[in-house]
Amino acid sequence: MEKMHKTTARLFAAIEDRYPGEAVTSKVAAKMNVADNRVTNWKARGISFEGAVQAEVVFGIPAAWIMYGQQPLQTDQWPFDKWVRKEEITALSEADLGYVAHSIRAALNDISRAQGSKSAIKRSS
Repeated sequence: MEKMHKTTARLFAAIEDRYPGEAVTSKVAAKMNVADNRVTNWKARGISFEGAVQAEVVFGIPAAWIMYGQQPLQTDQWPFDKWVRKEEITALSEADLGYVAHSIRAALNDISRAQGSKSAIKRSS
């Protein structure tokens, strides 16, 4: 197993957390539109500040976290990145946004009812 610079290790760990299976040199390079050997160099020497900023744009991982690890990785800001990017939601029209919000509310109500049924069964047992 190769030893990775701490900045690049933070980047790859965050990518793997948000996008399982995507923390691979060739995939990271392709998404960031850089050569594979640049990412390989980052592994040995650390990611550049410019690279960290670019990674923030591409993957939504704060550059300050990548470079310094001092602020927590804030995955709770948008919890749906694995399924839908925030930009896709914010680009919707008001009517479409209402439809998506209604669908989410209906799904949450269904889950809540199902969980309520499960707890009612546990209480009667």
